[in-house]
Amino acid sequence: IRDMMVLKKGVAVLSSAPGTVLRIRNSSPDKNHPAERNAIKGRECGNGLVVRPGGGWETQCCHLKQGRITLRPGDPIRRGQRLGLVGLSGRTEFTHVHLAIRHLGRIFDPVTLRLAGRPCGPSKPGRAPSRTFMYRPSEMYAAGFSARPPTARGIKQDAFGRRELPPDAPALILWGAMFGAAAGQTLTIEITKPDGSVLLRRESTIRRDQAWRMGFAGKKRRKGQRWPRGRYTGRVTLSRRVDQVTRGERRMD
Repeated sequence: IRDMMVLKKGVAVLSSAPGTVLRIRNSSPDKNHPAERNAIKGRECGNGLVVRPGGGWETQCCHLKQGRITLRPGDPIRRGQRLGLVGLSGRTEFTHVHLAIRHLGRIFDPVTLRLAGRPCGPSKPGRAPSRTFMYRPSEMYAAGFSARPPTARGIKQDAFGRRELPPDAPALILWGAMFGAAAGQTLTIEITKPDGSVLLRRESTIRRDQAWRMGFAGKKRRKGQRWPRGRYTGRVTLSRRVDQVTRGERRMD
């Protein structure tokens, strides 16, 4: 889930296959405190449930929201049925659903259908997944406007930024956050004013590989002046010398 604002609205977790509920846990708190990891030993999954579709298969969902699983062991479920809500329970550093697939006790990758730990290339003939997934080494996480320099914690709380800023905002800042920034890539941040002219354009070179990176640029409001009213467009682009890797765009009135 992109941020905590979306999580608070509630995102349903649906069953991937029909089956019977074997086990559930529904009482783990939704919080992530690394100092408490020893306290959850043996309960790293947090809230979740195990479903038996049959034929020796089992599916397990983890990190669901506390108290939002309404099923009980022995209940039959159908494919697409609601199991609960995405949460932040167990050992997790971000809001997501962990899906495990097992057959006769062996863990399989749900995308490649290979045994867990095997290379993630194409499966053997007859066992290929129905969809082809393209690996993306870099991806834009979010981009947005703000009146003050952003923080990583603030972005993870609300990844969409301000929809509007007042004419007397102390600054007009465009930020972007991305996965897989690599040394040698160029990060470009550009703000276009309502009349189509460029208010700001900044380029910087990524110096080292980073799994998650945030960048921002902006301008302070001049004393005695106000920002012109209208729609501003912000573009955050991560690129190589030859091609664009990923791009995020935000508009604000």
